[in-house]
Amino acid sequence: MPDRTSRSRHTPPVTRELLRRGDELVRFLRFHRENAWADWLEARLGAIRANRRGALRDLLDGFRGMANIGDVFLCREAGHRVARARERGINEQYLVMVSKLYQLARDARDVRASYR
Repeated sequence: MPDRTSRSRHTPPVTRELLRRGDELVRFLRFHRENAWADWLEARLGAIRANRRGALRDLLDGFRGMANIGDVFLCREAGHRVARARERGINEQYLVMVSKLYQLARDARDVRASYR
């Protein structure tokens, strides 16, 4: 499978890293059966890959307010694929991944703004 993150030589390294980490989070969410947020994130990453205007802003909006991507709690009761004994560790891993993605999105936005 081709590396979709390096489609353009003109894509800044921070954006390539954002896309790589985003794809990793999509796979993580799908593995744990959190498909709603996986679908949402995959769509936003597609918009960034297509260099759509406002794509980074749309991604960042998903980290704000109530019921944002950081509010997800992976657990069996919600239908996720998580063993009770691993719930805490899986959710800690998830929050680290979400935090890193948020920081990369902010950095990518700042880099993009510096090109204007």
